[in-house]
Parts: sequence; structure tokens; C-alpha cells
Amino acid sequence: MPNIYFAIAKLNGMEELFCVKKVEVDWNTTLSTSANEFNFDLDGAETIYVGRFKKSHEVGREKINFHLLSYKSKLNELLYKINLEKLICRVAFDCDHLLIKDPLTNNLIGELLDKEQIRQDEFDNPKELVGDARKKIFSEYEALEKDWLNFWKKSYNRIESFYKKNPKPQENNYVRKGLSSLVLGKFDAEEYKNDLSSHNSKLNWLCKQISEEFKELKIGFDVECPGECNRKIFFSVDFDHEGPDKFYSLSDDFDFGIYKKLFKLVGYCSDCISYKLTFSTDDYTCIFHNYHPEIITLISRILKNSFAYEIEQKLYD
Repeated sequence: MPNIYFAIAKLNGMEELFCVKKVEVDWNTTLSTSANEFNFDLDGAETIYVGRFKKSHEVGREKINFHLLSYKSKLNELLYKINLEKLICRVAFDCDHLLIKDPLTNNLIGELLDKEQIRQDEFDNPKELVGDARKKIFSEYEALEKDWLNFWKKSYNRIESFYKKNPKPQENNYVRKGLSSLVLGKFDAEEYKNDLSSHNSKLNWLCKQISEEFKELKIGFDVECPGECNRKIFFSVDFDHEGPDKFYSLSDDFDFGIYKKLFKLVGYCSDCISYKLTFSTDDYTCIFHNYHPEIITLISRILKNSFAYEIEQKLYD
């Protein structure tokens, strides 16, 4: 894991407009506060803060891409229009302070980070949504769930169509008769094996193609923040996805092992707090994570071992 630093610079004559950047170096490399990496190639920029992140990497809510994203200036990718107190809260939290220059002081940073700790605790303890706010978020979730279920059904249809165009080789079609059976044997095992291998290769290819396509599906949705900021925030689906024994079939919708226990929907707002909708232990979802390579493999396995096997049973039993 890299060492992560954050630097802030003020601009001469400019209020509530600051330069911020993240600097990553190898884990065995440390930088002094005079390192060139903490300088800003902008006229009038003076570095006033450098901090080293105490953790080896940023998890979930990144300082810049989450906490500062809505304050990004269109003038330059390093510029943020935000007041200094709010900026320090968001950047200096969980950092060792290596450089503190006027107008900052240790006491000021300490006071600000005490307030930030309260805000961070609110992120880790989402507020339960009720009433109209809950109905609105749940409606968005239902639309997402429908998209996923349609994906699974279309995938099943594609595999079913594959079998119609590429029937699975059947052993009884490889039985020799007459003179050839006396000379070469009654069963052409080699040809059967080759054709079966070819069929499986084509099926594997199709399942892999479908599993790659499913990465385009979302695992959440953007909605207006239930707080007072009116910004768009992202709600994600939190579910049980550990191991193949965690998948269930719900025949009411689609009789295959694609459903997982649904825990909650969670949304994080960089200005307000976090929000959630919780569910009972009997609620399920067919939505999957779609950004880890191992999940792609899992999807391909579900397509082949669940969908394809069921189709085989219908066609050949």
C-alpha cells in the first residue's frame, strides 16, 4: 500500500478558493514538507498544510473524490471553492499534521477536527429514512431491481437460444453400425469427446460474454439528498454476497439461484450525513456487485451451472 499525503495551498488575494492535491508514494518512501510534490504550479499559491494519512489507503469515502467533489472549481482541477474551516475538517481528518502555516494553528485544527469527528460518526451511523423520503428511495430501488431481473431473464433466453442452435452432443448419435462397428468399435468415443469439448467451449465463451456485459449494470442509483443540500447522492445496495451457499431461488420471479439477502440501502452525502433504508431478514435482491474480477467468474458460473444446467435438463432428460 502507498504512503498518502494531502497538501493545501492558499491563493494570494483569493478567499474561499484553495488548491488541494493528493500525493502517493511507495510505502517505504517518506517525503519531507519541502518536497517538490507539495508545491503547486499556480501563480500566488502558497502551501499552508501538509498531512500524511494515517491509513494505508482511503476506503469508501475518499477525501477528494467524495468530500470535496461538489466544491471543485471549473478554473483548474486542483482548485476548490470552499471555506478554510470546512476544507481543513475534510482534508486533515485522520492525518498526521506535518506542515501548519498561517492562518492555521494547531489549536484551530484541533477544534475543527473535534467537530469533524462528530460528522464522521454520523456517516458510520446512517439515519433511517421514513415516510415520503423512504417511498422515493424504495421506488428507485425497485426500478433497479427490475433492471437486474430483466438482465437475468435475457441471459437465460440467450443460453436457451444457444442450445437450440448448438444442440449438446448426445452419446447415442456416436454409435457405429455395420462393418465400421466391427472394425472400429461400436462407440466413437474420440469424436464424441471432441464435439462435447467444442460445445462446452462455445457455451463457456457465451457465459463469459454475458458476465462481462453485466458490468454495465449499476449497483445503486443517484437521487436528491434527503437532507437540505439538494445535491444528487448515490444510494448503494448492501447485501450478503459471501460464498455460493448464500444464493437463493425465488420462484415467484425467477427460479434460479440469483437472489441474496438484502440488508439495507445506504446513501452518503458529503455535506449532510448518511441515510439508510433497512429491510427484514426475509427480503432478497438479485443485484450483484459488478466490479471485482472474482464476481465476474461467479456470474459466469451461475449462468453455466444454473441456467445452462436447467436448460439441459429440459432438453435432454
